[in-house]
Amino acid sequence: MPAPARRLAALALAALALTLAACAGAPRALAPVPAALPGDPALHPPDAAFAARAVLGRIQGAAPRGAGYAPEAAAVLDRQPFAYPGFEVVAHRLLRYAAPAGAPQARTASGSLVLADRYGRVAGLLYDVTYRLAGGALLLERASVAPVYREAASVRVFLVPKDRLPGPAPTWEQAYAAMAALDAMPPEGLHTPHLLGTHALVLFVMERMHPDTDLRLDFPIPEVDMPLDTVRLVPGAWRDYDGWRVAVVEISPGTMAGRGGPGPGAGRGAGG
Repeated sequence: MPAPARRLAALALAALALTLAACAGAPRALAPVPAALPGDPALHPPDAAFAARAVLGRIQGAAPRGAGYAPEAAAVLDRQPFAYPGFEVVAHRLLRYAAPAGAPQARTASGSLVLADRYGRVAGLLYDVTYRLAGGALLLERASVAPVYREAASVRVFLVPKDRLPGPAPTWEQAYAAMAALDAMPPEGLHTPHLLGTHALVLFVMERMHPDTDLRLDFPIPEVDMPLDTVRLVPGAWRDYDGWRVAVVEISPGTMAGRGGPGPGAGRGAGG
């Protein structure tokens, strides 16, 4: 990750950690229902912020101290197909906070979470919960969650010798480490096409994509500073790791003849 991006990510994580630290344990009381939801996460009702932590914590297998789960809520959170290991919350938007009809000592809350890991991968979650305080704990009585997928995607690119491309990696992290170790992208970027004859572009899509999406992305490559048509990832031209796509794109310098730049690359799944 470039240094500025690392600094921004660190600042975001630190700010959110300070916001959530105020409710490190279960709150002792439920907040009054405000007339309007505050836009600033620091002003969210503490019990709502804690409920969001309880949702993600249970999915990750690390429920926060003071969180309790009714069987229905526990079953929903425990059967999520991806546990977001290593992901942290970088943004939380509270969408609804109310007292259920006839239950003033309970709350319903829904919101959206933006998650990121140390590599810069991004994912989103929508959650909806009903909870109350019971025996000093915040008890989630009901929970539902759904992933949020973005249409826009950012891409990280490595320039890897074609004769050293490794075989398929079992995990995204291993694929990323292998390609990063082989990366031959010049510090100033790629200004001439000659390296494209012997090197492939390995593209990591950093946003999580819907598993049923036929991804067809057109995007420029910032590291390639020369006239280059947008690289197109067509269906079947990637390897999928829990929604994060990786593709090896080979561009022949010869296709630049009469075009002012190389043509669209042919993609294939990373290592495959």
